[in-house]
Amino acid sequence: MAKYFIIHLHSDLVSAELYSYEGSELQHKTTVKLEELVDSISANADVILFLPSSLLMMNPMDKINSESDEVFRARFFAENEDSIINDVSSNYLAFSEAISLSLVVDRSIIEPINKALNQLGCSISVFPEHFLNHSYAGDSCLFNEGRFIFAFANGTGFSCSLDSLTDYLTLLSKEKRNYKPVCLNIAKEASTQGLYNLGEHQSITLDKLHLEFLQQQSSDYPSLFKFQLSLTGLLRRLSLSRLETGISIVLIAGLLTLPFINLKLMQIYEQQYKQATLEIFQTINPNTRRVINPKIQMNQILQSTQSKDKMRINTSYLGVLQKLNLADIKKSTINFETGEIEVFLEEISALKYSLFKRVIDQIEMTLIEDNLITDDGNVSGSVTMKFENNE
Repeated sequence: MAKYFIIHLHSDLVSAELYSYEGSELQHKTTVKLEELVDSISANADVILFLPSSLLMMNPMDKINSESDEVFRARFFAENEDSIINDVSSNYLAFSEAISLSLVVDRSIIEPINKALNQLGCSISVFPEHFLNHSYAGDSCLFNEGRFIFAFANGTGFSCSLDSLTDYLTLLSKEKRNYKPVCLNIAKEASTQGLYNLGEHQSITLDKLHLEFLQQQSSDYPSLFKFQLSLTGLLRRLSLSRLETGISIVLIAGLLTLPFINLKLMQIYEQQYKQATLEIFQTINPNTRRVINPKIQMNQILQSTQSKDKMRINTSYLGVLQKLNLADIKKSTINFETGEIEVFLEEISALKYSLFKRVIDQIEMTLIEDNLITDDGNVSGSVTMKFENNE
């Protein structure tokens, strides 16, 4: 069964009367503070908050065809600047094109209310309180919570305390001479005599007015509620358990921080790449002192050292060298650019050296440098040879 909560905010904007309905039955009424609403209202319910009408400025005004919301807002404040005390930017405007009615309220009033309501995780509307009796009778006056709440047929309204009633009735008699309101729950007393004589009187319970409003309520009335994303409200709407709530918070926090972590890792990887490139460049060309872009400079050096006419070596010769299995060859290096091979020998016998020379003759290599030394029948040193340019 549908659940409804109706809130009548007190003039102090701190506390309120909370009415709870299930279907058409009033379940309970209690006085709560604004910050306590989240503990008093179940999630996913329909919530209506009535704001004291004296806090708002109301003006019937038609929207011109094809006029955008921004243009209408600018025109509204321009035409009503004499009625607005504070700065335009500090006011919140709600408008209903259906009934051509604009509502203006100070942001310092409505924003704390909207912030508290966004925590509820409910479907929410915020109306001036005179809409309650306006939906029952266009021209009407309701006495509720110590305030006299006046509604007029064009959707505007006002509320005042008993202390201000006489002064307001004097002003009202000048501005609306034919005002004959339906007076709801107005007691006949000396202090209310001027109001009592204006029109017919009815006695009606507040819960009946609430139900009438819920049945007749449409999107015609402009709402002052503004949705803002709230983690508390979102979790309440999802109706998660405590464990699920904790997991959801961790996941949401992870999603929010992941882009920053990813960016930081990319910056670290980029720095590591630059450092590695610089180290490789310095290894290839240690004599370069001015390094601006090591990658580009390294590519330029490599391209400049590539020979246009490269030596083509018959690789089958290398196989012949491998078959020698000369353990006494300490080291050998091959320069494929020049086709040269340098072999380092260490104390090999003259017999092995003669065998080595025969191999050189067989593979048709040219001896270009001999740095060998013979000592006590052993040969040591290096010998440099060059391969023939065989295709």
